Amino acid sequence: MLSTKDTMKAEIKRYIDQGYALESATFQVNALHLARHEQAVQQATQEIADEQARAEPKTFAKGQELSTASICDSDCIFKAIVIKRTAKTVTIEQYGREQKRCKIHHDDEGNEYIYPHGRHSMCAIFRA
Repeated sequence: MLSTKDTMKAEIKRYIDQGYALESATFQVNALHLARHEQAVQQATQEIADEQARAEPKTFAKGQELSTASICDSDCIFKAIVIKRTAKTVTIEQYGREQKRCKIHHDDEGNEYIYPHGRHSMCAIFRA
């Protein structure tokens, strides 16, 4: 496998063979490698940001607004606000008046979710 130095030398020679002066060929190769380097840095930065976002589990917080669509009708949206949170439960307010305490469950990645209307086949699930 060619090293970066060998690759750059080959590219400079290719530009010289196309009629470029040595300085112009060097400039072209530097610009090409800089663009590749910037793109690689941007991709690495995005991958690290994505990994960090996945690594931190999502949790419920007081004042957080929750919403989810019904499994039966996607136009039906359930909404709630987190009123209180303890280590194992969340108290939510639904429909502007009804308060309900729900047990916090955790998925495989540590993200929190609750069943506000009970646990059955068509139940709504609020996720943090």
